[in-house]
Amino acid sequence: MPWNSTHVAIIEQGDLYAYGRLSETAKGIFKISQMVVKPKIQGKGLGSRILSELVNSALEKGAKEVFLNARLHAVSMYEKIGFETVGSSYIAKGTGVPHIKMVKCC
Repeated sequence: MPWNSTHVAIIEQGDLYAYGRLSETAKGIFKISQMVVKPKIQGKGLGSRILSELVNSALEKGAKEVFLNARLHAVSMYEKIGFETVGSSYIAKGTGVPHIKMVKCC
């Protein structure tokens, strides 16, 4: 099954402030990835807005499960919307930054 992705962005006056991607990896299983908020405006709720849009989109598409790999410092944001950690943290190969898998059942 080829991945079909939904992209959500917050752009103001041509500047990308926040972005996230939702991809269906298997029937009813969705992955959120590439969550990013411009560093100078982090902590203002933009990441939560993007996350809510992506989760709502997954639900509209019949999601049974939504998962993501969270940076450890962002775990609490994901927990507020119902995600739970799964397993142990790990170091991402591409970035060297600690992450942990999180899952939300629908």
